[in-house]
Amino acid sequence: MTYLFYAIISLGILVWQTAVQPQMPFFRWMYDLLVSITIYLGLYRPAREGLPVVFCLGFAMDNFSAAPFGLYITSYLWIFAGIKWLMTFLDVRGSLLLYFVTAAGILIQNFLSLATAVAGGSDLPLPEGFTRGLFIQFCWALVIGPLFLMAFRWIHEHFEKWWMDRMAEKNGYPTLGKSK
Repeated sequence: MTYLFYAIISLGILVWQTAVQPQMPFFRWMYDLLVSITIYLGLYRPAREGLPVVFCLGFAMDNFSAAPFGLYITSYLWIFAGIKWLMTFLDVRGSLLLYFVTAAGILIQNFLSLATAVAGGSDLPLPEGFTRGLFIQFCWALVIGPLFLMAFRWIHEHFEKWWMDRMAEKNGYPTLGKSK
């Protein structure tokens, strides 16, 4: 059921990013919110649960974007692996570093996009608004990133509790909220 939860949330974000967000000038330089989901999975979920979801997120974005195929899979997997690696040294979840992990993920994603463009033989100069756009995305990630991570964790915990209560009721066991 957790995977259904991830699918619903991710599909909602995909629709937002591809259909709604481009039509709203205020959100023009908003960062890729699926990076936040990737970071959430790296911080709070086991690798056996997060890795398939991250791969599917990357595959979906590769299909919906005009970027070279594999760019999003690669960037999401590197971000996920980087978070898992960082968690071996630091407990990011309860520290001030939580405010910077999303911003670091955005920098990694943009670096990989730029490296892909350069490796693909693009000898065009950087777009005029690239550095400005990167700075705005970085600021969005600093402000919205930690809030998104905390909200996603809260929603996911309540969804799991709700689901476990429904399964307990279905199987005739008392739920956490009620006693029989």
